[in-house]
Amino acid sequence: MWPILCRSCIRKLIGRNAKISLQSFNKARSSKTDEIKVYNTLTRGIQPLLLTEEHIVKWYMCGPTVYDEAHIGHACTYVRFDIIRRILKNIFKKNVVMVMGITDIDDKIINKASQEGSDISAVTRRYEDTFWHDMTSLSVERPTVVTRVTEYIPQIQLFIGQLIDKGSAYKSPSGSVYFDVEHHGSDDKLCSHTSQEIYESGIN
Repeated sequence: MWPILCRSCIRKLIGRNAKISLQSFNKARSSKTDEIKVYNTLTRGIQPLLLTEEHIVKWYMCGPTVYDEAHIGHACTYVRFDIIRRILKNIFKKNVVMVMGITDIDDKIINKASQEGSDISAVTRRYEDTFWHDMTSLSVERPTVVTRVTEYIPQIQLFIGQLIDKGSAYKSPSGSVYFDVEHHGSDDKLCSHTSQEIYESGIN
């Protein structure tokens, strides 16, 4: 879900010489409510951001799969989310606790290590380091907590097994496991393909 952001607050946060002030943004807030509203991509509507604790925003952010250098897509994604994070902190005065998950085991990583004749951990450490260096050069703030897939393999396996047992996920012929988007009767909202179509075609 995406906070509804105005151009003035973005300009204020990303540039000292911004020509557009926060006056209109603050006026809009004070005239009605300080409630943060977000766009829900599932319902395709705007709704209040619900927090379990009033002043704390708990945020999980997908991190990169570290098998190569960061590219413009990474830069675009993390700069955008950094702007949202700063608005939550600096404008709405929220304590943002962001956890980022780094994928450090993957077929692409294994292939890269094999091509280089390197250890997998050496590959992932190198590209994770370059990722953080690139994000720092873009002034993107680091997450509060960084987790890595290899640190939670047993927990991930247990969780996937539970999803399969509950009928919320299924194993494809290739051995990959996918969410069953029809399980809760909302497949048309989450995916344009049925589980059977995905199963038969191998669509990711």
